Amino acid sequence: MKYINTKTFGAIVTLCLFSQSAYSAIALDRTRVLYNEGERSVSMVLENENESKPYLAQSWLENSKDEKINSPFVVTPPVQRIEAGSKSQIKIQALPATNMLPTDRESIYYLNVREIPPRSDSPNVLQIALQTKIKVFYRPKSIVAPSRLEANPMEKDIVIEKQSDHYNVKNPSPYYLTITKVRKNNTEVKDFEAVMIEPFGQRSLGTKVGDLGATPTLEYLNDFGGLVDLTFQCRGDICSANIKDKKA
Repeated sequence: MKYINTKTFGAIVTLCLFSQSAYSAIALDRTRVLYNEGERSVSMVLENENESKPYLAQSWLENSKDEKINSPFVVTPPVQRIEAGSKSQIKIQALPATNMLPTDRESIYYLNVREIPPRSDSPNVLQIALQTKIKVFYRPKSIVAPSRLEANPMEKDIVIEKQSDHYNVKNPSPYYLTITKVRKNNTEVKDFEAVMIEPFGQRSLGTKVGDLGATPTLEYLNDFGGLVDLTFQCRGDICSANIKDKKA
């Protein structure tokens, strides 16, 4: 039996982890997917940004419970080889089971793409298979907009409510609301963890935000993955969206 010096092995692992985390070979052409009801499929581009080695790309879908699924959507091809410096595509297709999804609000799934590096010719090398995970929003016909939304159509009805030591945000819209930043008096709240609020739901901003003052600002993601500022005016424990103060 061969024994490995634990200090040497630890150094190898640390070095490999550092080099792998600094560079991902397989890149997606977007950070989120919007699937409108009625579309036959949605295609995405994968690019192997490594200029010297081919990589395998493994793709699959998960539900909100982190469970792999093959319905009501399927992604193809599940595995493919992408040559060095080349591009390819994957496709998400709707199955008849989408007829069972809610018609008055969005549904959410997750697309996973895992890169599998070629076998190394060098001994004692730890290879890491990096993985990208992005959100897939299914939007039924009843709430489909003419184009991608630059802002939530019901943002004026979003409410922040103070409850003892935290703030709740109420999302009255049929769209998922992802809040990435919180500002108090134009100063960003540090250590804030992004919050995604389901349609017609509410979530806490967490206890780290402290007292947000009289005019807090939330930043949320739109359909393009861009940030939208939404400033509020607080009276007592209720803060209402101040649309007229939004930047042009």
